[in-house]
Amino acid sequence: MLTALQIKNLKPETRVYRKPDYNGLYLTVYPNSNKKWEYRYTSPITNKRRTYRIGDQAIVSLSQARNESIRLKQLISQGIDPVDQKREAEFQKQQEAQIQQQLDNRKTFVHLYEEFANFCTTSFGGSSARWTDYTRQKHDERFANHVLPEIGEIPVEDVTEEHIVSILLAIQERGTLSIRDKVKQVLNALFQYAFDKKYCNKNVMKFLPESIFVKPEVNHFKHLTTDKELSQFLRQLSSAQASFEVLCAIRLGVMFFLRPGELVGMRWDEVDFTEGVVTVFSSKIKKDHIVPLSDQAKQLLMNLNHFTGHSPYVFLSSYGSGRYRHISRDSLGNTLRRSGIDYIQPHGFRHTASTMLNEMGFDSDVIELQLSHKISGVRGVYNKAQKLRERKALMQAWSDHLQKLGMNGSA
Repeated sequence: MLTALQIKNLKPETRVYRKPDYNGLYLTVYPNSNKKWEYRYTSPITNKRRTYRIGDQAIVSLSQARNESIRLKQLISQGIDPVDQKREAEFQKQQEAQIQQQLDNRKTFVHLYEEFANFCTTSFGGSSARWTDYTRQKHDERFANHVLPEIGEIPVEDVTEEHIVSILLAIQERGTLSIRDKVKQVLNALFQYAFDKKYCNKNVMKFLPESIFVKPEVNHFKHLTTDKELSQFLRQLSSAQASFEVLCAIRLGVMFFLRPGELVGMRWDEVDFTEGVVTVFSSKIKKDHIVPLSDQAKQLLMNLNHFTGHSPYVFLSSYGSGRYRHISRDSLGNTLRRSGIDYIQPHGFRHTASTMLNEMGFDSDVIELQLSHKISGVRGVYNKAQKLRERKALMQAWSDHLQKLGMNGSA
């Protein structure tokens, strides 16, 4: 049996050599001066000689090595090969570590939403982003209020149909069906994105029950259909109280009949006074949309430029804190309601213009183009002309008609 002094005095040689201790325990000395404890035995399974490496002598003491050799001998007496057992334990440990790493690296829903939202607001290859900044802001607000508190910290692959149903029903029970549908629309696109990116094994949105979701009533935007109604509205608008930018936005909204989100986000670099046009990106047709400027619209924009021309936005918000922001589309409807005008909504300006311009005898294709609608059927396939000359005439005639009915040229 070895002693501590003998172990200390063992010197390296040019070749590896072993010194026996007891009960199959050896101390192996290497040419580089390393000394390691090894246990040599006959495998109870293969009946072949094998070596089990216990550890470095600098770390494992003599008494510890002897205790380990006793444990190993007991395993052998039970028909267990210590080397095989050690390999199995190491393999199991590696497997558990890999599983844990996969669990640690799983993408949570809040991280998925951030990634998807950034994807939707990014322009690739010069194409326009799927979401505008305003759209991103509204989706962020809805998800922060209704979705992220419930499933934000849950790994994406663990989100179930029950989670989604619970969220949507909670919104529905508050009576806000429009918010429910907008959240559901984003969730549909988001989980398809997650499925395609291999973040989850299925798109849970495809397995939602339908019968438990109430269908909202179709409410067309309030709008006007006669000269008398429009004239009354314009007279009331002339006495409305709001910021100069908001009043200008409402008047130009009536003249331009853009979608409210496209209107309030107009930028000065989209306005070309020389050519007499404004070019905005249409969120519906996914391309630039040209709005010819009537004389009245051009004058109103030139007046407004004196106040907001220093900023990127035509309709600059006075509530910006350290950075430029445009007014919100909600400010248009709020101003109308405060002024007692509850019989028309900002989006209704489009319906009013469409109805009355058709009655005025303008070509329906020209009207649809100016509304930035997609023309369906064969006409839509073959009619690629922008009809800009006809649209300029239409926009001037519309502004002249508004002025005749009482449109105030200045806010």
